[in-house]
Amino acid sequence: MLSKPISSHISSFLIISSVSLFAFDANAHEFWIEPLKFEIEIGSNIEANFRNGQDFKGAAFPYVKQEIDLYTITNSGESVSPKQRTGNSPAFDFKTKNEGLHIASYQGKFDTLDFKKWSKFTHYVENQGYSDFIKRHKTRGLPKTGFQEQYARCAKALIQVGNGFDGSDTLTGLKYELVASKNPYSLSQNDSLPVTLYYEGKPAAGKQIQVFRDDGTKPVKNFKLITDENGQAIIPLEGGGKFMLNSVYLFEGDTDPNTKLVEYQSYWATLTFGIMGTDAIFDN
Repeated sequence: MLSKPISSHISSFLIISSVSLFAFDANAHEFWIEPLKFEIEIGSNIEANFRNGQDFKGAAFPYVKQEIDLYTITNSGESVSPKQRTGNSPAFDFKTKNEGLHIASYQGKFDTLDFKKWSKFTHYVENQGYSDFIKRHKTRGLPKTGFQEQYARCAKALIQVGNGFDGSDTLTGLKYELVASKNPYSLSQNDSLPVTLYYEGKPAAGKQIQVFRDDGTKPVKNFKLITDENGQAIIPLEGGGKFMLNSVYLFEGDTDPNTKLVEYQSYWATLTFGIMGTDAIFDN
């Protein structure tokens, strides 16, 4: 039997290595979809990378079919799953036919993180708005090390195609999802953008949203907001640039240390977008 060409072995190794790195780092940092261009012409391709990191800096990962539960482009209420091959990069590559706002959506399959240091867990829950979980962890009788969290990523990006502002952001089927109430490309840095956070299609009240804004200068700006009783928050666009919103929905799982069930589960939602003129900032 003939063996695979060396190039095939290398390609497979790179894909496996990328997935492994992604899984190892995923719980510690943000995961987002970053378009190569936020505004494109009709007939051009939407190209976007999966990224994992912090402050808009992070490694890019290829499309890996077996790691994905949902992968769509939505325009004017219609969603399609772009045809991609495992290993392709950028992870999104879709030829456009219509004007207006396009939504790239991704939900990954569950992965599992082992907490080997108590300080890592406390830093994580404090940073994501779940400080009360520290006391509850102890009340549940859980150990300070050796427990697990199962998590899934729910990422979206908004891309403007052509000059028309038809279409709007909408729910696309993600378990935990941020939805913009207006087309951000019709707005300027003098405006604000209302967003609503949903869990299982219902507004998620009292949840933290961390906002990252990159205007081409360093450091990347960031601040935190809490959703109101309707799951809404108002995002100031002052300063312009590209934006990433990040929110974590964390909930408790198993309390029996003798079972193999995880002690925590979470969904991580991100929404990435720009405003008119964002691309020009990063072309310089």
